[in-house]
Amino acid sequence: MSVTIQQIAEKAGVSRGTVDRALNNRGRINPEVAEMVKRTAEEMGYVHKARKRQKSAGGKKKIGIVTQLSGSSFMLEVKRGIQTGKKNWKNLA
Repeated sequence: MSVTIQQIAEKAGVSRGTVDRALNNRGRINPEVAEMVKRTAEEMGYVHKARKRQKSAGGKKKIGIVTQLSGSSFMLEVKRGIQTGKKNWKNLA
């Protein structure tokens, strides 16, 4: 089972908000507290959601487009741009 922010907060003796700020590098937080929270999370085997998404997607980025204008010259140009991007970005699915 995945480690939660609540579990990290309880073990570290801080609030869930403090854990969130430390793990996401946002807001005002004492650097020593942030380091302690990150260390606790690592020891508990916490995997950040962004990393989970990367693993589940195989590290590939995806673009989806839904439009009624698929035959328009504009959308054909968009499609060409995406295809060019796919050639240049090896990790774009």
